[in-house]
Amino acid sequence: MKERPGCDAGEDLWRAPVPVDVDPVEWLRMSIDADRWLTRHKLVSPREASLALFGCNPDDARAADPLGRVDAPLKSDCKRLFEHLEQVKNADLRVHRTLTDWWNIARTEDLNYHPLFDDVMQTFLISEQKGNTAVPRREKPIRMSQQQENKILHAITELGYKPRSLPQNRPGIPGVKAEVRSYLARCLTSSGFRKAWDRLRDRKQIVYEVEQNP
Repeated sequence: MKERPGCDAGEDLWRAPVPVDVDPVEWLRMSIDADRWLTRHKLVSPREASLALFGCNPDDARAADPLGRVDAPLKSDCKRLFEHLEQVKNADLRVHRTLTDWWNIARTEDLNYHPLFDDVMQTFLISEQKGNTAVPRREKPIRMSQQQENKILHAITELGYKPRSLPQNRPGIPGVKAEVRSYLARCLTSSGFRKAWDRLRDRKQIVYEVEQNP
């Protein structure tokens, strides 16, 4: 499991120093304006979610340099989180997510975020359960085809490429597609990989540089 920054990493984890007489979790909850951004029907963009997960108010996403709100030691991790969440969003533009949804993605995929955000979420979920006795609606599981596509897009990024700007194949040298297929050999069958790659190509989520408009 990837090591997540801990509370002993210093005050750089905080957007501002926490007053001695204030509970750190409550301070973080106020910093991100949790009462507004964690509501059930509040849809959140990847950029807004990334800021919240790093202890900043998501309203800062509208700033010219939103990631500039994140403390310098954590900025690269926040950027990495944003790029991953953006990739998840682009995998299916029809799906809209709440901050809780993005937190679940970051948590299950072991991405770095503020070490006390889990505590904020647990407090929110407990209060939500107390105020809502209705049976929660079960979310639809992610389709197998979408899982395959997400794995390919993630692998492309992990290998240092941009899905919408892949280098053109050169004669006699294995291209990006072959590299990604090898990278995912244990995760996807050849047939599953080929079909998922073709779907992404058809939807222009995978594009080679020579195919881009001038």
